This record gives sequence, C-alpha cells and structure tokens, in this order.
Amino acid sequence: MPMSRLSDSLAVESPGTVRELARRPWQPRRAIAAFPALAARHARARWSGLALVALGLVMTTDLAVADPAAADARPAAVVEQLHGALLEAMRQGEELGYAGRVELLEPVIHASFDFETIASIVTGREWKSASDQQRRAFLDVFTRLSVATYATNFSDYGGEQFVTGDSEESRGARIVRTHLEPGDGDPVSLNYMLREGDDGWRIINVVAQGVSDLSLKRAEYTAVIQSEGFDSLLERLRGKLKELE
Repeated sequence: MPMSRLSDSLAVESPGTVRELARRPWQPRRAIAAFPALAARHARARWSGLALVALGLVMTTDLAVADPAAADARPAAVVEQLHGALLEAMRQGEELGYAGRVELLEPVIHASFDFETIASIVTGREWKSASDQQRRAFLDVFTRLSVATYATNFSDYGGEQFVTGDSEESRGARIVRTHLEPGDGDPVSLNYMLREGDDGWRIINVVAQGVSDLSLKRAEYTAVIQSEGFDSLLERLRGKLKELE
C-alpha cells in the first residue's frame, strides 16, 4: 500500500481535540517509546483529560493464513521481545547507566518499530514534499529520540510486569492488546498496532489508555511544519534529543 494512502487513511475519533492540540504552542511530546513509562508513572490521571483518539488504516489485502492462531503469535512475539528488553533495562538500570541502556535497547527498538511508516504518517502530506535529505534527517533524529526516550524512562524497576492479552486482525494490520501492571496502582492498557512488511511484523502505533500516540504526533508535527517549516521541526526534535542525552 502506498505511503500516501496509508497516511491519508488516519481516522481520528475526536477531530476537535486534535485540532485544539495543533493550535497550541508546540511542545515536544515523548516518542512512541515513552507511552508505557508515562502511563505507568502518571497512571490514569495523566490521560483522564485527553479525548480518545483512534488510528484507522485502510488496507486493500487480507491476511491469508491457514491457522489464525499462527497469525497472532508473530505480532505478539515482536511486542513481547520489546517488553522483555524494557524489563531488562529497568532491572539493570542503575548498573547499565544511560549509555548502557541505549546499547541494550537500540537493536530491539530498531527491530520492533517500522520507523519509515511512522515517519510518513506523523508528518502527514508534508512527507511527500520533503526532500530526500530532510526525510533521512527526520528518520535519524526520530529513531534516536525514540531510543533515548526509552533509555531515559525505563531506568529503574519497581515490580512492573507486562501482560500480553489477545490479538486481532484490523483491516490488514494486527492489534496486540497488552497491559502494564505497575508495582502499585491500576493496570494501564497498552495496545500495539503492527503491520507486516518485507522485514516481518513491525509496530506502527501504540495506544495507551485509549490515546493514540501516532494521531497526537501527526497533529503536532504537521502544525509545526506548516507554520515554521520542516527544518524547524528537525531542530526541535534535535533539541529534545540533546536534553535526554
């Protein structure tokens, strides 16, 4: 499916909320990687004031597999591999330090997320008009920021556990439902949307407590590009990365 159609097929459940976010002064939100940590630390109060948003992807082909259970296992395995690395980073957080957590998590994050698809969605139609150099620069800083955010937020362990639930097909993609059980407090839902490509199943969205990171970023990033330009967005993301490193 062409990237332009994938990007244009975003369906937002609460468009008024996203428009309001786009009008606000731009403040870099944490990358997709940060959603579990933010949800765990701020719990439900963090999200209670946000309207629910949803990501809809229109795909033209169905998954052709003989055994539905086999289709569930592959996407779930990607999510569980990511969760396993996060728990290891948390348990060894102090010993590893920031640089050590980056080294541990970087290959797993690269193998888990489809950053090129994510980039084309969160920058909207501006992705098509961006130069090759701008696209490469965005992918570089966005990926590094995702890794840095994971390494920063998953730095200590307080008894947290990830629990994988069921999985279902959703218009050519797959939704893997999980939740994070903090050391204390209520569980936090974390649903992953994965798309199958040449490299297998990769995560393209994380929905924490009903809030789609992809939709929020699309509203923010496109607002910056339209008002200040693509290079301004790159500089803002580089600034956020510098703060974490």
